[in-house]
Amino acid sequence: ASVVLKVSNLSNESCKDKKAMNNLFGVYGEVKAVKNLPDNACLVKMNSVEECLKALAKLHESEFDGKRLQVSFSATRA
Repeated sequence: ASVVLKVSNLSNESCKDKKAMNNLFGVYGEVKAVKNLPDNACLVKMNSVEECLKALAKLHESEFDGKRLQVSFSATRA
């Protein structure tokens, strides 16, 4: 089953750039969907829990486009 991560604290530009999110998270596994949310956040749907854990470990608190990302598991579906 697919798993969804919530990514917050994105810049206005990166929040709307689904390709950038695909490239950023695609390093850690298959990105199935990216959904924009209000307040400079998005949901990234990935193929497995293992892929999400890898992405979460590497990307939470990392800097992207001048902002420090907040990455967490989401109960919401992408």
